[in-house]
Amino acid sequence: MRIGEDIARKAFLCAAMAAVCVLAVYFWKDLHLGGDNAAKIPDIVVENITVEREVGGRQWKLLSPQVTHQEGIITGRSLDLTIKEPDGMESKIFASSGTFGREDNDVTLNQASGAMAQGKKKYDMTAGEAHYDAASDVWHFRGGIMLTDGHVKISGPSGYFKTKTGECRLVGRGSVCWGL
Repeated sequence: MRIGEDIARKAFLCAAMAAVCVLAVYFWKDLHLGGDNAAKIPDIVVENITVEREVGGRQWKLLSPQVTHQEGIITGRSLDLTIKEPDGMESKIFASSGTFGREDNDVTLNQASGAMAQGKKKYDMTAGEAHYDAASDVWHFRGGIMLTDGHVKISGPSGYFKTKTGECRLVGRGSVCWGL
């Protein structure tokens, strides 16, 4: 019976050693994930935030139910942006999501809609994407853009708005409707 016990003991030891080796390999792989496989974790997550900042002489106010900060980029969902110009013009833009660069002050808003008002003049806007390039002080619109003042509606696939000069241009084939 001793031979049977020795074989059973050796089989048990071999199985235990194999299990330890498998676990060691698993944990070694888990602890030594390469940079490409590692999940990027945000530096910070904040809920119900209001960010106020001066950008290009304008007062910007950004509200979001949740933002994350990672690698210098603030990413938020359900963004409300208000921009107050020194001359009294006020723009309000609402977006399903977007990003804000801490270093360059660039803003990208997805599924954006909003209004720009100064005195009695008011313009409404919708765009698939609205990107503000702070260095050039230009808004770029992609994914379809529509502008209206209530009397005239202009739409096209893309365009831009230069905030310093007030120049607004739609690029590509578009349409104009008036007498709304």
